[in-house]
Amino acid sequence: MLRIVYPICCGLDVHKSTVSACIAATDGNGVTTYQERKFLTFTTDLKSLEQWLTDNNCKDVCMEPAGKYWYPVWNILEPTCNLVIAHPKYVKAIRGKKTDKKDAKWIADIFKHDLVNGSFIPPNDIAIARMLLTAIYHILRKNEPYNADLYRKSDKPPANRQVSVDEAIFILQRQGYIISQPQSVID
Repeated sequence: MLRIVYPICCGLDVHKSTVSACIAATDGNGVTTYQERKFLTFTTDLKSLEQWLTDNNCKDVCMEPAGKYWYPVWNILEPTCNLVIAHPKYVKAIRGKKTDKKDAKWIADIFKHDLVNGSFIPPNDIAIARMLLTAIYHILRKNEPYNADLYRKSDKPPANRQVSVDEAIFILQRQGYIISQPQSVID
């Protein structure tokens, strides 16, 4: 018999408009009971998901993402849960009559035995830094404008246009990023 690593855990099957959730709670005798619910992907519904997990004392959550739709779920649940993102290839259920409920239950079942390898998700500050560096790269190297207001009526600057780092930071600030003045690392 497989060892149960997470006695109370949740499997989430995330889609564009819905999230199927299944909490698997295993008692001392090894009997697992399941609670299943479906949530919409609006913020209020995701907060309801968070509350439902808290009410059921579920801190460990494994989700199968669909494209980019897992980001809001991650952002809502990250402060209160230990999250694992599982690549769909590795949590694929056996062929047959697949439903979102069955997928969520399957994810919970394999996760409770710690049979899921999670994908690496960088900490929030690293993710923000990567996003900003990518944006600065596109502005500096690829000459792709992020704000058409800066370039008169044309959407693109001339091909040979050079953009300074200060101008790139200005463009990002105009886009809504909050960037303080960069500090020099060399004194």
